[in-house]
Amino acid sequence: MPFSPGTAHLPDGNHLFYTDSGPVEGAVTYTSVILIHGHAFNGHVFEPLHEIAAQYCLRLFAINRKQFAGSSVFSHTEINELRNGDPIFLDHLTVLLGHLTEHLIKEHHLPPPNAERTTGGIMILGWSLGCAVANTLLSNSRLFHPEQYDVLRRYIMKLVLYDPPLVAFGFGAPLGGQALPGDSLQDFYETFKITVGSYFDQPNDWDGDPAKLPPQPSSKPATTASWAQELLVKIYEPKSAAVSDWPLAAGPIQTSIRRLTDRAFFDKGCVAETFPEIDVLYISFGVDTALTLDPIPRLTRTNGYSSKQMSTRIVLITGGAQGIGKAIALRLARDGCDIAIDDVPSKSTELESVAKEIQGLGRKVIILTYDVTKEESVKEMVEKTVAAFGQLDIMVANAGIGPKKLLPVAEADLSAWEALWDVNIRGVVHCYKYAAQQMIKQGTSGRIIGASSLCGLRGYALLGDYFFMNARLGADHLVYLALELKDNNITVNAYAPGIIDTPMARGDAAKASPDSGDPLAPLKSILRMPEAKIGQGDDVANLVSYLASPGAQHVTELDKSEMTQVYQTMPTKSSAAAKNPMKPSDASRIQSTQAKAGNPTGSNSFPARAQSSAAANLNRGVANPSGGNITNGGTTRIPKTATSSSKGAGAD
Repeated sequence: MPFSPGTAHLPDGNHLFYTDSGPVEGAVTYTSVILIHGHAFNGHVFEPLHEIAAQYCLRLFAINRKQFAGSSVFSHTEINELRNGDPIFLDHLTVLLGHLTEHLIKEHHLPPPNAERTTGGIMILGWSLGCAVANTLLSNSRLFHPEQYDVLRRYIMKLVLYDPPLVAFGFGAPLGGQALPGDSLQDFYETFKITVGSYFDQPNDWDGDPAKLPPQPSSKPATTASWAQELLVKIYEPKSAAVSDWPLAAGPIQTSIRRLTDRAFFDKGCVAETFPEIDVLYISFGVDTALTLDPIPRLTRTNGYSSKQMSTRIVLITGGAQGIGKAIALRLARDGCDIAIDDVPSKSTELESVAKEIQGLGRKVIILTYDVTKEESVKEMVEKTVAAFGQLDIMVANAGIGPKKLLPVAEADLSAWEALWDVNIRGVVHCYKYAAQQMIKQGTSGRIIGASSLCGLRGYALLGDYFFMNARLGADHLVYLALELKDNNITVNAYAPGIIDTPMARGDAAKASPDSGDPLAPLKSILRMPEAKIGQGDDVANLVSYLASPGAQHVTELDKSEMTQVYQTMPTKSSAAAKNPMKPSDASRIQSTQAKAGNPTGSNSFPARAQSSAAANLNRGVANPSGGNITNGGTTRIPKTATSSSKGAGAD
């Protein structure tokens, strides 16, 4: 038996099954390969590779991804995150891959790279859809504990993307797309096992346009047709794939994957901060489908295949110095946005602190201290944002205040109404007005998102809360501005937090009961929610991240009463693929020429589905030798070439 099975027991109750070819006998050092399988076919399909790994001084770990045989399954919460397109699901994959890699290093005492980083160390290899998982590694170094990140950065030398499909990058289907076969998932997976084992002939005069590739396989028999049923049962898991792979490949998470691709490979700040030394090797084939050949021109913008740049989205957030506003600012910065944060002048110190955190994420930021209750002030606030960044794509009108005192009507100071109205209604209207003007002027699209509260839906005792309730009710109804802005592709939504642990909430609770041992217990009592779970600012920020995303382009007029409906929808098959291609920036890790057919691999390092291969060296910013093609292990690597730079329109 040339390999042994193993299970990595990881934090958070996760475990992953793998097969291991073992240390290379007689070798002083060797390179370890962590192989992540693709759609539906699990890691057992790669067991024949264990027999030849040692010939190339490799130790192979073939992993069964989560949800597949021998590994833990996704929780109900994780499945909902996946189906709803929540980018947190991808963050979970990043963390899991980090834990797995660290576990294998320590459990098996894997050798580190040599000084030249030519042997030893670790190579992460994503196969087909497995590339979507492998890519997450490059998305955000801050998801790892600093000590863990240091270990991973020391060991991981290369990321190999082996024959990735469009969906691994979150790209839409090429120029009109290709229909998925069958009328159900069962039909799809019956056809899928044949399709992936088939050959697709590339025309001799092919000019690089994926739309001109044949949609049907050649007459050559599919390799999977000759496999024994016993083998298929072992390696092919359509039921597991229907749970996790189908939503990954055809659900709203595709929008988040596309944004992750832009961040991991093209965002200058992320490239500099997250595994900057890792080389990325992209391998594709000349006998294949548009679904796998199309990513090459998408990434390189060569051969006349158009791909506009994605300009960074610009966000203006009011009330951004602390609490929910701060959490939203940091979340959208992690999503790849540049940020303008505004708050009252008395919170300048807090604004400076938030700005430093945003800069630490590799994003640009400006600090503003305008008064949202003054119309001219808000007008200037928007103008300053546009002057600094050139556009405004997302307005988050988060600024708000609570009642000064919670008193019965007989003792109430009705002037408190004016303060609440000025900030929570007039301030929101000002933000909506001038954001809408700017977005209409830009002529692309936009997101307007406002803060509301459960107090806008339910009545509570004490007149201070009654004032607050009515002010927030007004903010709720402002979402219906979406009716007049829909023709401008501008969505308008509101979020309505419950009890969120923020400085403002603690202050409100203290006003109600200064001597309470639990800083938020008075709010639970007033809101008649004694068993309420206390939320954090990040919980609200995650929702805002979704509402601000391209995946929410059809979600509008959303207030708290409809919030649950949004997260119970799944796209139909016809809407599975995103319409727009990836729009990379010129801060590109991936600067390569079009890969063409006709370069024989001459190597058995990796199994080939075709007789010819082409590979582009996606070097992620590391210097690449000049001159002609360089062969490494028989796989052709194309030297980097500079790509042209142009500013995109900023549309979703």
